[in-house]
Amino acid sequence: VLFSSHHVDDVERVADEVGIMVHGRLVVYGSPDELRARIKRIRVVLQDGRLPSQVPKQTIQQKLQRREWLLTVRDFS
Repeated sequence: VLFSSHHVDDVERVADEVGIMVHGRLVVYGSPDELRARIKRIRVVLQDGRLPSQVPKQTIQQKLQRREWLLTVRDFS
């Protein structure tokens, strides 16, 4: 059964395994506990509003709003 939702709480209640898709591509897969340990959201405030020349290769998704850069990364340490 495929269950699609942006509401993580709903997914955690009914799913044993979870996949995260970005632009129609499966980028990570595992149990909710595994994903909670492996996936992190990072908030960066840029002093000059410009992105660094290199984005971390573990980046799953990123969003820039003014000086705030939101990154979702896997296997972050």
